[in-house]
Amino acid sequence: MSVRATPLPIGLQLLDAAGGKASSAATSVTADDIAQVTASGTKTVKTLSGRFVFGSILEDKVSGYGYVVNTSGLGEGSCVLLFTAGNDPIIHQEPFSIKGPRN
Repeated sequence: MSVRATPLPIGLQLLDAAGGKASSAATSVTADDIAQVTASGTKTVKTLSGRFVFGSILEDKVSGYGYVVNTSGLGEGSCVLLFTAGNDPIIHQEPFSIKGPRN
């Protein structure tokens, strides 16, 4: 069941292989796809095109990236935002959940 389309802000920070902060205005982060996670695996449900915006994110004002996902056409449940960062060819994942309206 699809939920009502709502903008869903997602924040993330990049870390290097040693776990150090690697977020920087000089490194672009691009949203590629959203995959819905189901009992039988994952499937791509939405192709995205857009860049994350670098700046202060989250409540503790840490430097990172923000992206607003349009939830139109997505159902309730677990999802994964697939993205690329800088010149790194690896497709990275950021999990998130979509919940239906609360009564």
